[in-house]
Amino acid sequence: MTWASGLGSINHILGPADENMTIEAPSSRSMFLQGNGQTAIQLDGTSVICSDRLTWADGLGSINHIVGPSDQNLMIQAPSSRNIQLEANGALAMTLDGATISVRDQIIWADSLGALTHLQGPSDQNLTIASGSGQTLILSANTVQTAGANGSFQNIQTATEELTSLSGASATTSGLIPAGSLILGVSVRVTTAITGATDFDIGDGTDVDAFGAAIAIGGGTTSDLSDWTISTPPLVTSATEVVLTANGSNFTAGAVRIVVWYTTLTAPTS
Repeated sequence: MTWASGLGSINHILGPADENMTIEAPSSRSMFLQGNGQTAIQLDGTSVICSDRLTWADGLGSINHIVGPSDQNLMIQAPSSRNIQLEANGALAMTLDGATISVRDQIIWADSLGALTHLQGPSDQNLTIASGSGQTLILSANTVQTAGANGSFQNIQTATEELTSLSGASATTSGLIPAGSLILGVSVRVTTAITGATDFDIGDGTDVDAFGAAIAIGGGTTSDLSDWTISTPPLVTSATEVVLTANGSNFTAGAVRIVVWYTTLTAPTS
């Protein structure tokens, strides 16, 4: 059916008030909508393909949302080697290039969406948060790195070890705190009730109770900074361990989880 030029333009096609209107192409054929002598939109049964862009006229109101199938993801795909760009108020707001989401100014999480509970990077890479001024925050397993000038970093790290089957006068960790560290915190949890000793101290091999004195032996007992007997975080110049020392009598059984927080510095590269 061809609409003659002399008849003017078709302003709209209206279907029945109580039914959907269906315009159907023959089997195995696509439907094409043309404008200015060129194909503008192609409908092939599962896809809507636009030759250039899809513009939503002001008179139609705003698009409140785009909904994909209930059992599938919604995919918006750019042609090969092209980006997807989102604009607002006549300015570029966001660009998606396949590996990166670039935001022009800031990301604001709307109150109605609830709390942003976590931000997760790839399973095999660190999560890097960077600003245009060169300030960088790198998050990785057990480490937070803050970038300084000329490739320098401050590293805040945590390490843990569980000492099991306690026996003897003391128990010592293995390779827990590296040289050149400033110890920020040491805390423990008795994961299996201790027998033999009446209580125990937490130290560094030099100061026997630096991180806690007379800690109870019952399962679930914990220690924190309030148990420290020192007031200044220690700087360790050689690899250091946490040592548990039995009081009253030797350890005969039990287990303790130890967690250490410390900071190190990475020197500038230039």
